[in-house]
Amino acid sequence: MEFFDEDTPTHKSIHNRLAPVFDDIKDSGMSEDTWGEFIEKSKDVIIITMNNCASESGNQLVDMMLATLFNYQTANSDCQLDIIIDEIQNQNMSETSPIMKIMKEGRKYL
Repeated sequence: MEFFDEDTPTHKSIHNRLAPVFDDIKDSGMSEDTWGEFIEKSKDVIIITMNNCASESGNQLVDMMLATLFNYQTANSDCQLDIIIDEIQNQNMSETSPIMKIMKEGRKYL
């Protein structure tokens, strides 16, 4: 976060948008683990609760998690991941979103 130490309007704007995302990552307890480490030490059903900070384009943290989980799944086909997203209609459903990528391409990695 040293990048945000500068006192310019651009740095302040970026800091104000990213600080909550970094806080959510730390609060989830996942900031130090890879997906493999997190999944290995978790129970059979993992529930991740996130702050309700969705904007009109969804929740960027959900997008980041889904994108990295998709990458993990493609590299680790022996680990079957079933993901359920409550209130999915409030997430980013654009053509280039992680949700749409998983919906279109996910089955080829089963």
